[in-house]
Amino acid sequence: MKSLTCVVIGDGSVVVVEIDEHKKVATLKKKIKEEKMYKFPADQLTLYVAKKGGNWLKSDDPGVLQLKEGVVATAIRDIMKNEMNTTYRVHNKAFGFPDEDEDEDEDAADGEIHVLVGLPEHVKTGLRYDQQEKPERWHSGMASPVSYSWNWLSAMFSSAESVSSSKKDV
Repeated sequence: MKSLTCVVIGDGSVVVVEIDEHKKVATLKKKIKEEKMYKFPADQLTLYVAKKGGNWLKSDDPGVLQLKEGVVATAIRDIMKNEMNTTYRVHNKAFGFPDEDEDEDEDAADGEIHVLVGLPEHVKTGLRYDQQEKPERWHSGMASPVSYSWNWLSAMFSSAESVSSSKKDV
């Protein structure tokens, strides 16, 4: 049996999943979906082994803390380059997940993050990236695509209101 601590990229929420080590990563996705009560199919989740420099990420790692603010740090982006294969079993040596009953220093294991959970594109709203990750035009003081769109929509609706009020006057 494996007890895996998972952190959701985008909001930093944590979910601990107990899973039989002989189950596949696809089953892990289903368990995460059920625990988080997501309304989309489990196969739309993307999972990453949360290791940095060969060690498990810690809950107090600056990159993990930034996830709670909706910021994806460069170190987290680097981890996201290696997606877990859904056809592999959880006990695969490529993942190296610790055994729940292993005789290890429990204090050292506290705060370990084992899996980063990526959400599907249609769910990712408000996700921000480190300054280095933003497109160059965002650095130059130009409006972001969201604020540009909002300004455009506001202008369209204010134009529509002025047209409708002038028709009432006739």
